[in-house]
Amino acid sequence: MANHYKVSLKEEKETLLITLQAKAIDSHSKNSILNDKQADEMIRWLECIPSDQPVMIIAEGLLEYFSEDEVKMLLHRLTSYFPYGQIAFDVMNSFAVKSGKDRLKESTGAVHKWAVDDIQEVDRLESKLHRIKCLSVFDSTYMEKLPLRVRFPYSILRRIPRFKNMMRILLYKFESGDIRL
Repeated sequence: MANHYKVSLKEEKETLLITLQAKAIDSHSKNSILNDKQADEMIRWLECIPSDQPVMIIAEGLLEYFSEDEVKMLLHRLTSYFPYGQIAFDVMNSFAVKSGKDRLKESTGAVHKWAVDDIQEVDRLESKLHRIKCLSVFDSTYMEKLPLRVRFPYSILRRIPRFKNMMRILLYKFESGDIRL
């Protein structure tokens, strides 16, 4: 039976480990979710989760709010603490980030800080991560369930790399050494 751990770093920065998902992130805050004080807080909540068994981490709608360095730090902390497991997360390319920038800022005040145009850059962020799968959301089996009026334009857009790779879901596996935070 899987355990789910809810982790709240701040009221506006709610995450779920085993389902690690951002509800909202205050992009205007000078404090990043991974500044020194919050990095210590992160270590504390990680220590509350058993590290002697495999873990599945889902970070949906989360990492694009961090800088690349913050993503790298988060991935390193997670893969160093847990001995082995998998992590799934979504990434957006720079075209998607630029296209939705004004609407996102206007509606939520949030800002995307990380865009991924080359998946191999993600592969190099943490040496313990080994990519299992990369899936464009346009290739998802759930596209078939959308109404035809939505599916049709997507079927055309998915043939154009800039659009097809707007949003991708990545799945990685990892195994750590004896490193513990």
